[in-house]
Amino acid sequence: MFPDICDVKVEQILSDPSGKISVGDIIVVFARYDSLAQREELNNQSIKEGDFVEVFGKYRNPDEVPDDIRITAGYKKGVELERSDHYIKKISKIEITRGSLKYFDLDYHGGYPYSDGDEAHSITVSPGTRLKLFFYYKEGTVSGGTVYYIIRVYAEWDKEHYIANSDCDEQCDSEIGWEAGGGRGDVEEYTVPLQPGTYRIRVVYSSALNKYPQPPTWDKYEKLLGEYTVIVKEENHPPVAVIDEISPNIVVRGGYVYFRGHGYDPDGDDIAEYEWRSSIDGFLSNKKEFSTSKLSIGKHTIYFRVKDSRGKWSDPDTRQITVLMLWIDSYDVPEKSVPNSEITVNVVVSYQFPDDQEYYILVGIYRSTGERVAYNDNYNKITYRGSGYRSFTLKFKSPSQAGTYDYAIRIYFWTKGMDDWVKTDTKTFTLKVQPEVDIRITYIETDKSVYRPGEFITLKIYLKNFGTKTAKGNIEYRIKAEYHAGWYPAYPKRVNVGPIPPGGTAVIEDKGYDGMLYGWYGGDGKLSIVVRLESVDGKKVDEEKWTSVDIYIDDEITLDWSGKGINYIIRNLKKGEVRSYIVKIEYTFANTIEYTYMELTIKRLDGGILDWDAETDILLNREEASFDAGGLCYKGTVPVRFGTQKGWKKFEIIVVSGLDDSSGYICVLYPHGIETNHRVQYICEYGFKLPWDHDWSYLSKICVSIPP
Repeated sequence: MFPDICDVKVEQILSDPSGKISVGDIIVVFARYDSLAQREELNNQSIKEGDFVEVFGKYRNPDEVPDDIRITAGYKKGVELERSDHYIKKISKIEITRGSLKYFDLDYHGGYPYSDGDEAHSITVSPGTRLKLFFYYKEGTVSGGTVYYIIRVYAEWDKEHYIANSDCDEQCDSEIGWEAGGGRGDVEEYTVPLQPGTYRIRVVYSSALNKYPQPPTWDKYEKLLGEYTVIVKEENHPPVAVIDEISPNIVVRGGYVYFRGHGYDPDGDDIAEYEWRSSIDGFLSNKKEFSTSKLSIGKHTIYFRVKDSRGKWSDPDTRQITVLMLWIDSYDVPEKSVPNSEITVNVVVSYQFPDDQEYYILVGIYRSTGERVAYNDNYNKITYRGSGYRSFTLKFKSPSQAGTYDYAIRIYFWTKGMDDWVKTDTKTFTLKVQPEVDIRITYIETDKSVYRPGEFITLKIYLKNFGTKTAKGNIEYRIKAEYHAGWYPAYPKRVNVGPIPPGGTAVIEDKGYDGMLYGWYGGDGKLSIVVRLESVDGKKVDEEKWTSVDIYIDDEITLDWSGKGINYIIRNLKKGEVRSYIVKIEYTFANTIEYTYMELTIKRLDGGILDWDAETDILLNREEASFDAGGLCYKGTVPVRFGTQKGWKKFEIIVVSGLDDSSGYICVLYPHGIETNHRVQYICEYGFKLPWDHDWSYLSKICVSIPP
């Protein structure tokens, strides 16, 4: 036996790219071999002086760390060197790149040396099947020598005889090739055994350096390039296809049909493929189950078959399905009606029934609630077949209440063998039910969108006749504002706006009633105004007709001291009530001044001036009112710094009701931006005054009053 490790003494160097080998060095050789068979084959061979042996080893030098060095001493890669007294005479370097198996096919249908694009590495066939085998080996490269090789293909059922080899499909003189970058292969017919079982196919390789190699056998080879499988089964019987479900078997075009089937194989093979076909539309699917909505109109024969894992198709299983058409071609309905009147709807239905069966058609009209109000009562007496159309006239009574109502026209069909009627088409329409005279408020318009506290509001109430007859125009209505809570005035207003034809309009202009104000009479905010019709031409309105409009009141009172003075009246101040306002003063002076004054006076309801000293104990706290403002503070005045010729100042005032209804009301003023934090209480009416040497009578004032 060859030793695993041996020493080789170098006597002559033919090639040493590393520059580390010297004559006389000892090389430690580690044995390498590609297979046990190869090692046994070489056990009895001797290596003579001058032979070449390729080895892998380490250069051993006591002064350096060992380096991995590939060295070649001729003959063949992987053999082990025998210890001997004589020495290897020559050392040379050979570079070898082995090839690989590029193609292998157990069931070949192409032409050498090309693949057929469908390589079978494992096949299942019946006993005695005749097949064709193909392989192609892509060679490697060698430098510094020649590596010869032989490839053979063996089948496990006959290990002594190969079924293909590297003779280039008998186009080469010999099966011996060499690793030179080209390729070799073979195409050969073979017959599988009659005995069922699983058999291996081996592609084996042997090679030699600079001489012809020994051919590989089933179990002795240098390299196993590949191992594949042939499964031999008893004669392949066709599988069986079964349609489990096609639902529904009668469908309207565009509707979905569900298909489901399965297959089984009496030989135990797997089902590898499914196929559904239609006699009208052709191929449908290759899935076990699927749905489609694309079937053409007609009577279809559906074919379903399966294929087993050995490629055998079943006979088809078949079913019949019908795809038909039934649709609403046109319909005619009135746009509007009066309550409790007869409505006539004309419907034209078209149909295509491609089979020989007789079909029944039901046409119905339904409310949005689902209630059916009309249908063709002879639906179960008349049958249809083939293609054509039919007109239907349906009648129903309109609702008793005015309004807009939604309806649907639906058609259904039925034939023998069906469990229930099938809906095929739906059309919708809207019916407006209007009384003969139907006056409604369409819009409420105000003369302005922003109002000052206490202002009157003028309303324009727009009416329209949605009925079918002309109204005489006798209208009764009531108006309320949101602060009236849940009640309307005791008596309605009556007005005649003249005849209003169907679709015509009229306008009521309302400027107030019974002295009542529509405007918001305290604070800032929105005002909703509601108008309700009571009757039209003496006929009471069935339900409240109302609408609303938002009135936005100024959130601040502007006193324009640069233009025309307009007084602001704060009305209907109730006893104990407190209200808050922002006062904005806009001013333009001839010269820049530092101060101007807000003067407050006291008035009785009769317009007289209250005696200051007599009334002051209950109306004015002298200590709070007397503060030092540079000597410019007087009774009833508050200094305000302006400091520019043009601009504006803002103040907050709080109005508080008085203690005595006959003596006016207390007003609390919060001056913003003044050089004091005192709260100053004043009486009832107050104005704003320029310095005493200016005329201030034209300036705007704010007044507070209450009816006796």
